[in-house]
Amino acid sequence: MFNAMLRKESIVVAGPLLAAVAALSAMVIDAVYESRRHPAPQGDWMLDESLVYSFLIASVLLAMTISVLQCVTEEAQGTWRYAHSFPGGWRQILKLKLACGAVTWVVWSSVAISICLLGIGLDRGSEGEPLGKLFDPMLRTLVCVPIVYFGGYLTALRPARWYATRLLPLLGVIPCWFLVLYLPNWWIVAPLVTVAFSAMLIGVIFHIAETRDFA
Repeated sequence: MFNAMLRKESIVVAGPLLAAVAALSAMVIDAVYESRRHPAPQGDWMLDESLVYSFLIASVLLAMTISVLQCVTEEAQGTWRYAHSFPGGWRQILKLKLACGAVTWVVWSSVAISICLLGIGLDRGSEGEPLGKLFDPMLRTLVCVPIVYFGGYLTALRPARWYATRLLPLLGVIPCWFLVLYLPNWWIVAPLVTVAFSAMLIGVIFHIAETRDFA
């Protein structure tokens, strides 16, 4: 059963992940092309606001999409009702889903960094800023956006109507995530805050799954 669930989860997250990778690839290709047409310091386009905010939006949309799809597909197919019919089944499925979400984020982070490194390598401009500064905006996003994933999952799992209180977790998480982006010494503080906030959201997710009537 769980092998089948793993395959299904991989299919669910593959579409949004590939779409995000394609969008980022197009943005980097365009940025490198413009940089080669109008010479600029190597990799300087990574600090351009249009690319920074486009990547941020793409990452947020990816996190929200996979979290909602992971939950909604199970409701539509009745998997939760089936999982509640045997002891511990729903916990195993929920752990599997959240683990797939985490792996998806690691893959997205690795691919995004690799695409940008390749773009910098193809950029023929003069020597620019060090890599640490070039990747600072991207790394901030990748570290903080997992909060949005867990907030989106909790939103999709809660037994409420979409146009009313069901959206409250996501509406509450987004401002918190945005504030984490701008914490001082973010490379130390932001990961700790993200882990703590995510752990709290995971606890609420398991509590909702345990108490919700999926019949």
